[in-house]
Amino acid sequence: MPSAIRMFFSAAETLSPRLAGRLALFLFRRVGSRRPVHADERATHDSARVGTITVNNKDVVTYQWGTGARSVLLVHGWRGRAVQFARLIRELRAEGFTVVSFDAPANGSSDGRHTDVREYIDAMVQLQRQHGSFEAVVAHSFGVLGAISAVANGLDTQRVIGISGVAEPGYLLSYFGQLLGLGPAATAELGAAFVRSVFANEPEALAGFSGVLNPLPAAVALLLLHDRVDPVVDIEQSELLHAAHGARSRLIATEGLGHRRILSADVTLDAVLEFIAAPIPSRRRDSWKGAEAAGNRRPLLATPEMGQPMPNNTTNVDGPAPSRHTRRVIDLSHTIAVGRVTYPGLPTPTINSYLSREESATRFSPGSEFTLDTITMIGNTGTYIDSPFHCFLGGTDLAGLELESLVGLPAEVVHLPGASGRGIRASAFGRRDLRGAAVLLHTGWDRRFGTPEYATGAPFLTEGGARFLVDAGVALVGIDSVNIDDKDSGGARPAHSLLLGAGIHVVEHLTNLGELPARGARFTAVPPKISDFGTFPVRAFAEVG
Repeated sequence: MPSAIRMFFSAAETLSPRLAGRLALFLFRRVGSRRPVHADERATHDSARVGTITVNNKDVVTYQWGTGARSVLLVHGWRGRAVQFARLIRELRAEGFTVVSFDAPANGSSDGRHTDVREYIDAMVQLQRQHGSFEAVVAHSFGVLGAISAVANGLDTQRVIGISGVAEPGYLLSYFGQLLGLGPAATAELGAAFVRSVFANEPEALAGFSGVLNPLPAAVALLLLHDRVDPVVDIEQSELLHAAHGARSRLIATEGLGHRRILSADVTLDAVLEFIAAPIPSRRRDSWKGAEAAGNRRPLLATPEMGQPMPNNTTNVDGPAPSRHTRRVIDLSHTIAVGRVTYPGLPTPTINSYLSREESATRFSPGSEFTLDTITMIGNTGTYIDSPFHCFLGGTDLAGLELESLVGLPAEVVHLPGASGRGIRASAFGRRDLRGAAVLLHTGWDRRFGTPEYATGAPFLTEGGARFLVDAGVALVGIDSVNIDDKDSGGARPAHSLLLGAGIHVVEHLTNLGELPARGARFTAVPPKISDFGTFPVRAFAEVG
């Protein structure tokens, strides 16, 4: 991104984060410069049979190579075009396949200056009407988001191949915000403006395009290829899709192929051709065209509420089962005491007597003695909650927190002791339905609380993990570690910024999470009602049974 544009948005954000977010939306939806046909693609491009379809009043150019009995659909990404699959097109034709593709609106030779995932899906639906069921759908980058959404909601195919794919729509907004140099507040405004503009101010509609929350039908196999150092889309996006689809998914991680060169790499071509040729177990499933003719076509804008509850397939869900006959209240807070260290480097509490028992005995009737005490401590003491005010001027302070967002929340506990690596990535959450939940990260690090070992090498939530939880619509995130961010990162705080910027409360320094089941408990953490204050201790607890 040119430095002049980044400087402009820095100034705009200083003036008004809302203004910066709205201006960023204009650029986000504008595809920009179009990818040309490269010299080594020209012969393939010119050999196609060209047609047009209409998508949202835009003429969209379509392509067909070959006349084989089996068809494969190719879906390019943002600022792409169909012929960037040129080498794969030639290989598929040599194997006897008909290859079908299109230049999405505002891309390649098609009309328009703006597009979105719904227009990608519309184009795929129209091509299915023309060509029937596809043997496979191969998609790249942003196209993966559209392809999985389309197939999850009725586009008929046996296989989906995602290359350098995007799993979560919120990832794109966050990535674009980073390109513009936006801070958390303006990035959050960009997301809000996008929802207002595209989804008529219905945030749940955005989640309907998540490849994690709305996975492929059980009969569809998934192959994913992604480079470990992809500079555009982090491999974590494919890891999320892989985790969400379980045993019917395969993920191939490459080295040194970047975001675009991977499309024509030998390893990609070999894997795709082998995957398409592999036998698929027999299935009993109505075709897309038959279902549509019967009036049973599934909606192309799906939300989790429209389908069946999604099973959980994460391996990190072991924990004690709640009793059916007893109710237990489990204390999840550390004890605050004079001199006890919570966050290394911050002052420890002091407690003093304002009015001693002895002094009160001289002022009141015999037997009425009492004490009035003062405590001096920083808000970040013991087990505490962060409100948006903690990170954002003008954010909701402790007094403004809604009790409904703090009391009796359904607890989704992710048990992680023994997990490899310190960073808790989005793949740890599997396919859980986390909307409205208190997500509690049990790392076991609380055993070190109050010792020097608590301060360094602690587990933390990665930026990708935080972004996933924002997209999932959680209410609160808690952790039994020294910080929800990486304390050893040199000052970066993406988890705080993303979560609090989305109005999601953060509770740090929890304890006893190992006593909770993976689900079924109710979590409560309420701070005092203090205005103009962002962080304060809570008595956190969970009710089980």
